[in-house]
Amino acid sequence: MGIRHIARPLGWGRHTVQRYARAARWQDMVKGRKRQLPSKLDPFKPYLVQRWSEADGKVTIFDLHREITARGFRGHYSTVRDWARRATCPGQKASRPPRHRHRSGR
Repeated sequence: MGIRHIARPLGWGRHTVQRYARAARWQDMVKGRKRQLPSKLDPFKPYLVQRWSEADGKVTIFDLHREITARGFRGHYSTVRDWARRATCPGQKASRPPRHRHRSGR
């Protein structure tokens, strides 16, 4: 059978079928969780945790970013912001402030 003939009823792309066909065992194709790659922020996390706890959460992410940049961090503000969201509210989605509702003139 051709690759496309196999792929069509499965709803797979032909390249996916080719990868399975080339694998010695189908189990070789099943991937687990991706390994966590090191972050530019990793060397600064202990400092961030310390500062966050010292300030009892009353320090801005902007200030944290500025402080670690002075210590050699070369990453973006958004990296620090995302870390702070995960570190301060683990397992929760970031909440958004409520939308303002406009009163109608009725």
